[in-house]
Amino acid sequence: MRRIFWLLAVAGILSACSGTVTGVSPTAAPTAEPTGGLDVATQRYEAQAGIVLGEGIQAASLAAIAVATLNPQRRMHSAPVCRDGVEYTVKPVNPEQYVVTIDVFYDAKCTTKLAHSVLDVTFFLPVELSFSGKVTTYDQAGKAVAYGTLSNKTTLGSATQSVTRGQLSRTADGPAVAAFGLSCTLAKKNACGFGGLVAVSQQQSIGVTAMLQNFVESGSASDGVVAMTGYTGTPASLALARGKGNAWVIRGGSVVADWNGTFTENVDAQSLEVDGTLAIRDSVAGADVAEKFGLRSGVADGSVGLASTGRRLATYATDAAGTGSITYSDKSTGNITFFIIRS
Repeated sequence: MRRIFWLLAVAGILSACSGTVTGVSPTAAPTAEPTGGLDVATQRYEAQAGIVLGEGIQAASLAAIAVATLNPQRRMHSAPVCRDGVEYTVKPVNPEQYVVTIDVFYDAKCTTKLAHSVLDVTFFLPVELSFSGKVTTYDQAGKAVAYGTLSNKTTLGSATQSVTRGQLSRTADGPAVAAFGLSCTLAKKNACGFGGLVAVSQQQSIGVTAMLQNFVESGSASDGVVAMTGYTGTPASLALARGKGNAWVIRGGSVVADWNGTFTENVDAQSLEVDGTLAIRDSVAGADVAEKFGLRSGVADGSVGLASTGRRLATYATDAAGTGSITYSDKSTGNITFFIIRS
C-alpha cells in the first residue's frame, strides 16, 4: 500500500521545483541550453516526471493486489505470519467489519520493516468492499519517513471498480503535503487514472493527472501504456476532481508538460514485489526519460535525454525509501528525498 502514497505525494508535488522551473513561465515550453541541450532546471523537471510514473505504475498494481487481498474469501491470519517479506493479520469486529494490518519488509525473513498499514475494512457482500486507514513508511535504519491516510470504495464484479482518495504528511501530526485520487478498473485489461495537488508556496500549486493502461496485479506486462499531464497555478486556481471513467481532472491553471510512453512490469502478488522499466517522452520539452523501478530496490538507471539527438543529459537513482541523487549535464548534483528532487 505504500506506493499509493508515494505515487500521489510525488505526483501531486512533481517536486517543489518542477512547477517553478528556473527561466520557464507556467505557460511556456522549457528553454534549451545554447549548446542544444536542455537546461538543468528542465532536466530536473523531467527526471521528477519519470519518478512519478515509476511510482504510479507500482501504485496501480498494489491497489489491485490490495483489493484481492482484502476480499473476505481470501484466507488471512489472526497472528503475524511472515510470507516472502509480508505479514498480514486480521481482527474481526463483526461479520462485516475487520481491522487488517499489513507489514511489508525489505527482506524475505521479515526483519527490516518497509511499511506498516492499519486498515478498517467493511464488506457488503457480494458487491461492495471499502477500507480506510493509515500507512507509515520507513527507511532501512528504521526511521519513519512518511505518513499517509486513505479511504477506498470498491465495487466487485467482472470489471471491479476501485476508487481511493487520501493525503500524505512528512511527520506523524504534520500538515498534509499532498491530496490525491486513484481510480481503477480491474478486469482482463487493467486501467487506472490518478490525480494530485499540492501548494508549493503561498503563490503556487502544482497538479498532475495521469492514465495507466495494461498494468497487472500478478504476473508480467510488456504492453503497458502511460500518459501524464502537468499543471501549475495559484493555490486558489487549481482544483482536483474525478472525470469520466477512471480519469481525474485539474481545473484551472496552465499545462506545463505532456508525457506519453510505455512500460514493462513484473508483479509477485504474494511478496508485493513490483518491478519494471519505463520510457516516456515530453512533447513540450522534447525530452526522453527512461528508468528501472522496484518496490524494494527503488529507482535505478534513471536518465533524461534530448529526444531530437538521443543525447543523454541527466542520470539519477534512489533506494527503496526514495533517498538518492541526480547528476546533471553540467556535472552539478542534487539530492532526492522521499522520491522528490530537492536540488
